[in-house]
Amino acid sequence: MITEYIERDEPLARCPDAYCRRIGHCRNGPLNEPCLRTHEDKDDFRDRLSAKLEALAHAHGLHLLPPPTLKQQQKGLAALKRALEQREAEIDAEERR
Repeated sequence: MITEYIERDEPLARCPDAYCRRIGHCRNGPLNEPCLRTHEDKDDFRDRLSAKLEALAHAHGLHLLPPPTLKQQQKGLAALKRALEQREAEIDAEERR
């Protein structure tokens, strides 16, 4: 799986990776991945942006979306599981060739 990164507006004061802080330098260098102090992956960015938008909406008395029901959550997870199983089957087929 390839992780995509987005550059942060300002670097963090401390690296969020405890291992990097302990060893004193970035462990992502040899992996050709950007440092987590200066970049964040797109999933983390989306989560942070979503939380920020929800907080702003809540502060102004707006409600963006109602929380999903248990049935909606189960349907979503089932769809995700099917998609993952399909992708896994595709990868297996590619490896057999």
